[in-house]
Amino acid sequence: MPCAFIDDGYTETARMAAAPGVSPAITFRFRPVTAGEFGEYAHKLELSNTAEAKVATAEILASKLVDWDVRDASGVKIEITVDNLLRLEHELHLKLFQVVIGEIPGDDSNVEHARSNAEADAKN
Repeated sequence: MPCAFIDDGYTETARMAAAPGVSPAITFRFRPVTAGEFGEYAHKLELSNTAEAKVATAEILASKLVDWDVRDASGVKIEITVDNLLRLEHELHLKLFQVVIGEIPGDDSNVEHARSNAEADAKN
């Protein structure tokens, strides 16, 4: 169940459907962006040129994505980094961002919402 108040450790799992000829389906876990974090991001954008804005978007994604199943052409799982996020196909990058900031839901109507317990928090 979605929650309006984002506690520390609150994670969501979402899935994005395959885009034929563009991207396979992906599943990812993330910590939602809070209103305060989005405000800081928006302020950074006001002071940025286009290239800096793309990096700022990748930075907020890298800080919020917990896990994903994105793989390279050889099947090796890709690490979540700013550089790798900047190398994603544009529409995939945009949709990931929209889901993480809460603008749109993932493509799977069974999006999992889970509050991490003390054991999960200890891992972080």
